Amino acid sequence: RTEVMERRLKLLEEKNLFRTVDREKYSMLFDFYDIETAVDTLIKNSAGVYFFQSDPDPDGLQRKYPLVGIYENRIFPSASLAIALKHYGVAFDDVEIIPGKHLRFDLPKPDEHGRTEISIPINAKGQMQVNWAGNWEDPETGETDLIHYDYSVLKRFQKLERRNYILSEFKKIINSSYGGKVSNESYNAAKKYIDASDNESIKIVKGAAKAVRQYGQIEKLILKNPKHPKLKQIPKSVLNELTNNNIIADEFSDTVRAKKPT
Repeated sequence: RTEVMERRLKLLEEKNLFRTVDREKYSMLFDFYDIETAVDTLIKNSAGVYFFQSDPDPDGLQRKYPLVGIYENRIFPSASLAIALKHYGVAFDDVEIIPGKHLRFDLPKPDEHGRTEISIPINAKGQMQVNWAGNWEDPETGETDLIHYDYSVLKRFQKLERRNYILSEFKKIINSSYGGKVSNESYNAAKKYIDASDNESIKIVKGAAKAVRQYGQIEKLILKNPKHPKLKQIPKSVLNELTNNNIIADEFSDTVRAKKPT
């Protein structure tokens, strides 16, 4: 991080605008990976600095909304949650967050509906389900605001989402600690972040590590001898993609570039 970001994070901490937590306990929350905070003046003088990002489903629809998000070991409330807390006079530190169960807080006094607490069901990523208010289909034209998908299609999307999350975590580990090199050491390091009983996730990481190694060997062979007999055994779709990737990479590499790419 830059010195500016460090300074702004310190300001956010001084104003108690996030909560410091055990990263492993909340690792499945909506992850920012990187953040760009407001300028110092706004942090110092505003009522708060919160996030507005949503997390659409794979089909582009907003069925769920993150109430909290995590950056490294810091949990930030969404703007909508912050507004609700301000309305009820509740501090963010007093909010109970249990991923996969609920987000709840006690009210200082009963509200207009007689409630003494607010409890919102959330998934493992800290998202609440968004109820669609109003008609979703025009009775005259038949046009719809929401596209309806078969349940089995959404389940397949859900599996891909989990797989992509695991692969992104694996990629972060090998890039941050192993210089991007996939080896037994980096593979074993990645496994530590996965529940030992989660065989499917371990299988995904193992498959990714194996594929990267294989593709790396093929790329080296292409660069050394593009007409090598062994390359005939590689499916054309894979071979063409790797060959084209190398051509594009060479064009944009400063070390081999003879002229500006057009």
